[in-house]
Amino acid sequence: MSDSRRSVDPTEVGQARPNGNAERVLSRVLKILLIVAAILYFAVAGIYVALRYIVLPQADAFKLRIEQLVSLKLHAQLHIGRISTRSGLQPILDIDNLRIDTADGAPGLAVPHASARVSWSSLLHGRLTLAALVGMGRMSSSRGTRTGM
Repeated sequence: MSDSRRSVDPTEVGQARPNGNAERVLSRVLKILLIVAAILYFAVAGIYVALRYIVLPQADAFKLRIEQLVSLKLHAQLHIGRISTRSGLQPILDIDNLRIDTADGAPGLAVPHASARVSWSSLLHGRLTLAALVGMGRMSSSRGTRTGM
C-alpha cells in the first residue's frame, strides 16, 4: 500500500521560483518607468518656470498679436489698452481698457478692466483655455446701456 498521506513542506506548495531573467526584466522596466517619470516631472517644471519668469512678464509685448488673433476669431476689432500678469498656481492676465468694435469700426463693448485666469489644460491642448474671465468696472456698449459689475 502506498503512503498517500505524506507530509508536504508548505513552502513548496504552489510556489514557483522566479529565475534571474524575470527579476532583471522587472528591474529594467521599473528603472525605465522611473526615468520617464523624472523626465516628465522636470519637463513640466521647466515649462512652468519658463512661463512664469520668461513669457508672462512680457505679456504686454504680445498685445498686438493677441489683438489680431482674437479679432480674426470674433470678426470684430479688439483693442487692448494694457496687459499685466500675476503669477500663482494659475497665471492671471489683467487687461485694462478692453474694447471690442464691430467689423465696420462702430463702437461696440467697452470694459475698463478684465481678469482672465489661464487654465493649465492649455498646455495639453496646445491652445489658450481660460478657467475664468471676469469683467470689472462700468462697462458700456454701443447701444448706450451700462452695467456695473
